[in-house]
Amino acid sequence: MTSTIFEKLDRLVSPFGNKVSVVIKEGKNHYSFNESTKMLSASLIKLPIFLYAFDQVKKGTLSLDQKIPVSPEKMVDGSGIIQVIQDVREWSIRDLLGLMINVSDNTATNVLMDVLGIEQIQSWIENHGLNGTSIQRKMMDMQAKKEGKENFTCASDVSHCMELIFLRPNSLSCEFPFVKHYFLNQQFRGKIPGKIEYTPVKIYNKTGEMEGISHDTAFMKLKDKTSIVTCMTSGFEDATEADQLIQKMGEWVYLFLNEQG
Repeated sequence: MTSTIFEKLDRLVSPFGNKVSVVIKEGKNHYSFNESTKMLSASLIKLPIFLYAFDQVKKGTLSLDQKIPVSPEKMVDGSGIIQVIQDVREWSIRDLLGLMINVSDNTATNVLMDVLGIEQIQSWIENHGLNGTSIQRKMMDMQAKKEGKENFTCASDVSHCMELIFLRPNSLSCEFPFVKHYFLNQQFRGKIPGKIEYTPVKIYNKTGEMEGISHDTAFMKLKDKTSIVTCMTSGFEDATEADQLIQKMGEWVYLFLNEQG
C-alpha cells in the first residue's frame, strides 16, 4: 500500500478524531488510525466467541454436531432468526456458530456463551493478547447493562481475529473451509462491501452496530491480493455518515487491490 493511499486515508479519517478506529493490512503494508482505542464492541464480540468455540472443537472438548436445546426463555430480541422459528427447539453447535456470524443471531450467541462460559472466553481473549477486548455480558442483557457491564474491543484486536480466521498459517478457514461461507454470505453487506459492485473480489465480513455505534471488518480477496479492513466508529450523531465513511474505506481498498492486479 503506497504512501498515496495512506495520505488519502488520513485525510478521510483524521477529521473525526477518536470517533474512528481503523486497521488495514495488505501484504506487508499496514495502515492504522487509533487502532488501540477501545469502543463498545456490539456484534464484533462474536468473533472471539467464534474462535474460542473452534479452539474447543480442535481440542475435542466440543463437537460441532452436539445438539443444544433452546427454550423460549433463552430467546432474545435484536438480530437473528431463532426467535421467530417456532418449530425448532434444538440446534447443533455448527448451526449456532453459523447463525451467530451469518445473521448475527443474538440468541445463538447467548446459547454459545452458556455452553462455552464467559470466563473461559475471556481467558482465551487474554491468552491471545487481545488486550483491548473484554466480554462482560450476554447480548441484549439490559440488566447487566444497567450494572455497567459492557463488551469492548478495538480495531487492532478485531483485525487479529480476522487474521486467525483467514490469513495465519493453519488459519481457521483452512482447517474448517465451511466457515468461509458464514462470512462470504453475510446478510449485512451495507458497510465495507456497500459501494463495491459485483466483481471478482470476494468480501468476507462481519458487522456490529448499536445506538451510536457502527463497525465492520472484512477479509477481501481479489485474485492473489488480499487485505483485512477493520473500521470502527462511535459517537456519530448521524449513523448514515458513519456507514458512508466505512463504505468509502472499503471502496478505496478494493480499488487499490484492483490497481495492483
